[in-house]
Amino acid sequence: MKMCQLPTSLSRFLLLTVTVLFLSACDRLQLPEYWLCSGTSQQLVLDSQGAELERYEGNEPLMLEIWGSHVYQFLQGSFSGGYSICSDDSVKNASSSSIQFGMRGCQANIDFYRMGIFNVESGELLMKDSRKLDQRVIRNQGRYQCRKKGRSFNFSEFNHV
Repeated sequence: MKMCQLPTSLSRFLLLTVTVLFLSACDRLQLPEYWLCSGTSQQLVLDSQGAELERYEGNEPLMLEIWGSHVYQFLQGSFSGGYSICSDDSVKNASSSSIQFGMRGCQANIDFYRMGIFNVESGELLMKDSRKLDQRVIRNQGRYQCRKKGRSFNFSEFNHV
């Protein structure tokens, strides 16, 4: 009994096609996840005694990129940067659907901290920041509602200029 053989070029093409499809599916799983957020933020500038010197409010959009053990935020200037997802059980939120993340790890410091808590199920995001600058303290806080954009996004959605 003789078996049917595919021509060498066709078998190579099929093998290459299957390999490419398999690898592209694997790469897709490694892509970051994007969330587009809207809400309000407030910045306070305090003197060394804690008296309010200045107050600013805004409603700029915020974009989260969650990738591996990091969260990156861009668009909203006062919270921009790269954050580490907290893995220490003592700082995790009690809800398993929340991600707590912090800049410079998850250690709060008297002179500087920047952190966020993101509820993946509800899309709620709280961002906080505090830093000393000379004899002043600058504090930021923002509350946002986020919607999942998936593994890609279109810049036109948040081009509000």
